[in-house]
Amino acid sequence: MGYASKLALKICLVGLCLFSTLGAEHLEEKRNYIYKGEEAYNNKEYERAASFYKSAIKNGEPLAYVLLGIMYENGRGVPKNYKKAAEYFQKAVDNDIPRGYNNLGVMYKEGRGVPKDEKKAVEYFRIATEKGYTNAYINLGIMYMEGRGVPSNYVKATECFRKAMHKGNVEAYILLGDIYYSGNDQLGIEPDKDKAVVYYKMAADMSSSRAYEGLSESYRYGLGVEKDKQKAEEYMQKACNFDIDKNCKKKNTSSR
Repeated sequence: MGYASKLALKICLVGLCLFSTLGAEHLEEKRNYIYKGEEAYNNKEYERAASFYKSAIKNGEPLAYVLLGIMYENGRGVPKNYKKAAEYFQKAVDNDIPRGYNNLGVMYKEGRGVPKDEKKAVEYFRIATEKGYTNAYINLGIMYMEGRGVPSNYVKATECFRKAMHKGNVEAYILLGDIYYSGNDQLGIEPDKDKAVVYYKMAADMSSSRAYEGLSESYRYGLGVEKDKQKAEEYMQKACNFDIDKNCKKKNTSSR
């Protein structure tokens, strides 16, 4: 498994970013509490954001259960508390919120706030995909790929990644690229660095920091492309611009 996909897996299985799936109906209703919470969060006013989400719950906006749960999961605006996070995700599930199923699945997969249960995690990820939550395809695919909660099955994993890719998920391009990068016996795929780079470039076109890192490595070592140190540095700098790591620029300098 390549460097880019390892980062992708780490990010996919922590619930992803806070506002990645707010629908247009929420973004357009500027007077509702979820919208106000988003504004506060983007301004790093985390306590205000948490307060708005609590008001949103009282106002009958069930998506707020997920958002407040993420605040407790990450310890922003409220003390970090995995148990409370899981409880809020469960309340979202009780209200049939697709993202709630996904995030509760993450908690069971990691054993955060609930007993670790990978089979139950797979079940929740599967329900989330059935309800149209795109990121859940990635999480379900990873479970199949790693054989966690289900027998290892790269065919099913790839199916999940392709479905996510068709819905515009950046991580899916990286994961599929990585499969071609390393090759896979189950799929009968020989290592194909050229094809891997194509997927990384498609992900980079969607402004993915992980894809930029993958491209940087490819150009640095001439994997699927002609070796080009300057391009390697340019792509790494683009990755650094996402602030994915406080030491990113330092690492970039030391690798020269």
